[in-house]
Amino acid sequence: MKNFKILLGTLIISTLLILYVKKNRTSNNIKKEKVLRNVVSSKVKTFDPTRSNDIYCARQIAKIYDTLLEYDYLERPFKLKPSLLEEMPEISEDQLTYTFKLKKGILFHRDECFENDKQRELQAKDVIYTLKRMADVKTMSNSYGYIQNRIKGLDEWRRKYKDGNADYDEKIEGLQELDKYSFRIKLKSPFSEILNIFVLPGYSIISKIAYQKYKEDLAKHPVGTGPFYIKEFNPQSNEIIYYKNPDFRDEYFPTHGAAEYQEMIDKYGGKKMPFVDKIITKIIVEESPKWLKFNNNEIDYMNITCHSNLKNILDETSTDLKEEYKAKGLDLLVAIGQSTNFFCFNNIHPLFKDNINLRRAMNLAFDRETYKNLFFTKIDKNAQSIIPPGLSGYDYNYKNEFCEYNLKKAKEYIIKSGYYNKKIPVITLETGTSIKDRQKAEFLKKCMREIGIEIKIQTNTWPAIANKINKKEYMMTKMGWYADYNSGKPFLDTFYGHNEAQGLNYTYFNNEEYNQIFEKTAFMRNMKDKDRAFQKLNRIIGDSLPVLFLFHTAHYIIKKSKVKNYLYVTFIYGNEKYVDVVS
Repeated sequence: MKNFKILLGTLIISTLLILYVKKNRTSNNIKKEKVLRNVVSSKVKTFDPTRSNDIYCARQIAKIYDTLLEYDYLERPFKLKPSLLEEMPEISEDQLTYTFKLKKGILFHRDECFENDKQRELQAKDVIYTLKRMADVKTMSNSYGYIQNRIKGLDEWRRKYKDGNADYDEKIEGLQELDKYSFRIKLKSPFSEILNIFVLPGYSIISKIAYQKYKEDLAKHPVGTGPFYIKEFNPQSNEIIYYKNPDFRDEYFPTHGAAEYQEMIDKYGGKKMPFVDKIITKIIVEESPKWLKFNNNEIDYMNITCHSNLKNILDETSTDLKEEYKAKGLDLLVAIGQSTNFFCFNNIHPLFKDNINLRRAMNLAFDRETYKNLFFTKIDKNAQSIIPPGLSGYDYNYKNEFCEYNLKKAKEYIIKSGYYNKKIPVITLETGTSIKDRQKAEFLKKCMREIGIEIKIQTNTWPAIANKINKKEYMMTKMGWYADYNSGKPFLDTFYGHNEAQGLNYTYFNNEEYNQIFEKTAFMRNMKDKDRAFQKLNRIIGDSLPVLFLFHTAHYIIKKSKVKNYLYVTFIYGNEKYVDVVS
């Protein structure tokens, strides 16, 4: 009996130990799962890269899909590097032929559309298919404009099947599949920006097999090669959950970069990515509930866009958090975004056409510092022309004499404009429907009244404003432009005279000298020559004042200290693969 009691006691203790260890292991496993929780300010319309048309979709798509090229996360100035490619493409001497080689063994996400693993491997035919689908009229791609009139035979193929039912097996001279992993793109004429196009999320590579399986449902059932995947997507849902891709290729945190990022490099350089197991993205439109969830530890980082919230958390320098927020374990990231906002003139309207003195007067009469204090922050940078800091073509030495507040000088230019002894016609400003839009419009109205100009404010939905712009039936409106990639060219595109037909030149500015220099930049391979040409174009825009320049706005991201390696760059989208969450 004694031995039985000893044996029974031993069994009980052993069982308890096993249960304890098992429980402890389970608990440790839960703790080890790294979850990143972020937020987006708009509903995600689609997960189909080819049909995406806004920055909100782009940032979600970049978690799931990959592009041929990407920007080095830590290098400054920004530098292109291969993503899906084995190496940077080979470029012919005449700059017309680009030869690409894909990395071998890259797999699309596990999905029932694939019968076996061999079908899952990314191949050159997927790239060709993606570019053809972009050109297909039936797809209605918003990204096609970047390569329109660029690739030999592609526009002709598009027109041939403009009524639908395009033949994707038909050969196109400018898109050649060389072998399983290699392909060639032939251009009609040199276009030095072509490689920058291939970093855009809209140019993410899709699987032909996946599209043939899901068709239009690809928008809700994405199948990419990226670091994360989703199990399901409901466009009406207010939350998206991403899971770490177990088959993601070997990709490692950078071991080199700008000096300011050396601490990241020392800690993470050479480590395999991604670092987090799951991303929970909440979709919250209004600022107040976002802020509430952040304070309730339901969000790890967020972009602060509400001016009152910014004023509450920033110290007097507007560049750092107040001490009370630092004590809570919070960090602040401040970055001048690659964007420019402005009030836009219709330069073919009789009032503004050929009347640079009126445009000068209006720029001089606008009190930017007061406007900044009301709607922005001290760190927002006054725009001197169209290209923002950090992009090719930005000139740190250029100062626009008309982008300063000087009422006396403004009144002198009103006289020069020919309206000294006659009444200036009322200017209609088309603006959005939000309270903030109205307040900004009222501020412009107040400033212009000081020099005898009356502003009539007309509120519209954005589609209504866009329609008026397309029909050239507007006088002024407020606009902004964000960088698509690491170049000033997309900003310069909007003032090229012949881009009016493409819908890019909504100011209807047309300057012959500008047009000639702009056209020559397409042939420039030397980056220094191109940068000088972009600077010249930027100065022409600044001197001509086709818009009333405002700011290059700053982005304020507040985050928990446990979130590591997060950087904000306007045109770097898939940065979650670099981010870690520590205890």
